[in-house]
Amino acid sequence: MAIKEAFSLLVSSPWAKMNKLIVESDSYNAVQWTNKPESAPWKMRNIINQIECLKSKVCQWEVVHIFREANSIADGLAKEGVLRVDDMVIFAHN
Repeated sequence: MAIKEAFSLLVSSPWAKMNKLIVESDSYNAVQWTNKPESAPWKMRNIINQIECLKSKVCQWEVVHIFREANSIADGLAKEGVLRVDDMVIFAHN
């Protein structure tokens, strides 16, 4: 699940305790399960529990639903990423 990967990346960086993580996902269910873990189906509980552990290591976080049509750049990167052999990580700092 990409949401878990986002939390993992931040937690492994020095920014985890200083910056807010905002995750936008076009998966309504994944957003709901992350925000309300008790609503996750039993088959997803292991991943959701891992996300819960990661969430506790981040000072602030927000997981929001965004429609795929409004997120075309990320959707394109995700489709391209399926074919990548190596992970691609981009850090942007304002």
